[in-house]
Amino acid sequence: MVALDRYEDNPKLSSFKYNFESHQKNILETIHGGALATMIDVITTISILRMTHMRTISISLTSEFLKVIKIGEEVEIDTE
Repeated sequence: MVALDRYEDNPKLSSFKYNFESHQKNILETIHGGALATMIDVITTISILRMTHMRTISISLTSEFLKVIKIGEEVEIDTE
């Protein structure tokens, strides 16, 4: 995962890119939803830490997948 410097002047915004690998695939040869949910959990934690250094944990994470992600496909995620 790579943090992008798009919003370095605004700690409330973050941008990341990640390239999923073959060990994160499911039986349909697309990215496993659990792997994507894990990345979302990590990214939101990093985003929170940009605003405060208080320790946090995820209490709830709900996901709705809009399209499949293929192995090797680069994904960019912006948070607000």
